[in-house]
Amino acid sequence: MNTHQETRLQSLDEYTRQVKVYDATSSSWFEQAAEYWNQAILLAPSNYIEAHNWLKMTGGF
Repeated sequence: MNTHQETRLQSLDEYTRQVKVYDATSSSWFEQAAEYWNQAILLAPSNYIEAHNWLKMTGGF
């Protein structure tokens, strides 16, 4: 394996690692958003129809 191929593999490994980090971060943010929307819906059920639908579609309800 030449240096160029090794560099590409290292870049691919770093890219894969970053994707996993970003995926975990975005999942965490979506879970937190779902928690907040669920709380808001409990306080005022008829005020957040779009959020209620989003929670149903994403499985966060």
